[in-house]
Amino acid sequence: MGYMFHIAYDSTTITSIVDRIDVLNDFIYPNPAKDYLKISVPIQKDMQATILSMQGEVILTIQNLQNEEEIHIEKLSAGMYLLNLKSSSGSHIFKFIKTE
Repeated sequence: MGYMFHIAYDSTTITSIVDRIDVLNDFIYPNPAKDYLKISVPIQKDMQATILSMQGEVILTIQNLQNEEEIHIEKLSAGMYLLNLKSSSGSHIFKFIKTE
């Protein structure tokens, strides 16, 4: 079980963080990850994935996410990142660690 963060942010600033444990982290793996993150959650047709730095900077956005999709992260520097899964029904933000 991991932590899920509810974060409010605009294009440059994270304005609030509330963390809690969320079982959905079991469906975003591996964590820590080296080359890719695999997303195995019920995907809605309009789902978008966004990787953010811990400072709130948008690193990568994927539109129309598919179930069992791999997000390639091999070009990211080692460190901690946020993955925002967003659809018309809401947004869930997960923390993950990128390794060398």
